[in-house]
Amino acid sequence: MNIFRLTKDDVKLFDKLDPYGWLSILDCPNGFACGCIEEEEDSIALKAGLIVASAVEKEITIHWLAVEGSGQGIGIGSALLRKMFEVAEIMEIPQLSALISPEYDKEVFSGGAESFFAERFFTHKRDLTGIWQGPLFVLMQNKCFKTDVGKLPETKALSEFPADARAEVIRQLSDIEGHISFFELTGEPDGYDPELSFVIMDGDEVWGGLIVRSLSDRVMPIYFYADSLPEARSLALSSVKKAEAIYGKSIQTDIILTGRFPSGVTSFNTSKKKNEAWENTMEYAAKLLPEAAKGGYILSAHMDEYLEYMQDSYKNI
Repeated sequence: MNIFRLTKDDVKLFDKLDPYGWLSILDCPNGFACGCIEEEEDSIALKAGLIVASAVEKEITIHWLAVEGSGQGIGIGSALLRKMFEVAEIMEIPQLSALISPEYDKEVFSGGAESFFAERFFTHKRDLTGIWQGPLFVLMQNKCFKTDVGKLPETKALSEFPADARAEVIRQLSDIEGHISFFELTGEPDGYDPELSFVIMDGDEVWGGLIVRSLSDRVMPIYFYADSLPEARSLALSSVKKAEAIYGKSIQTDIILTGRFPSGVTSFNTSKKKNEAWENTMEYAAKLLPEAAKGGYILSAHMDEYLEYMQDSYKNI
């Protein structure tokens, strides 16, 4: 089975397998996708499969896996997963995870996504605080954005900072524990959209921030930290209104709150209780989203367990 890494020129070949536009992740530095297309001899029938993922230092996250109807049940999905395990092994990444949305579960996996992945070493499960996808206009109808709550904390767009000062802001944000991220937050030019990314300052110190990445047809928050609900609302409202002004209400937005937070973290700043503040941030973020956002989970496979199983399998051959 020929599995190849997709370039942007290959995207059009997989349009039917990408109804949610996950291939726009190829616009991001750490996003990648693999696909396979098999054509039967003496037939125009195609058997195709697609897997979309992103990689950070300690984890590969699978965002989307789909197989053409004619190719289901013959091992294409399993082969694409094996490819992800190979990539993780080569890159020495200790964990491979799959993002599961209730909506995807119903639409893509007839037997259930959890069963599919659990049978293939994805046995560690953790809940997501929420998943929300849809037009920005729908998000703007959320009561949180329509209700007048009085004066909110002032925010500042990253585009207002000179380049060197912006880098310092990013550095301060990366020091704050408890961020929401598909990708490692970096100061790369295409790593985020400075016009849609906002921070709250206390003098020269960054007190909270919402960092947004713009893809080809959608916006994706990749970092969110707030110390109070008013701060959270102010950051979200600033970014949403700016996105609406630039792109219009039809632009899509993906918001996924993973709740990935290491336990036993020592506070870097004694003026804030970081663990408590992170828990608050997740609660605030959930309040900013429609009820439909709540749900979903992540299934993970630990590479040490997978490799140990594979070694034992080879010994028994």
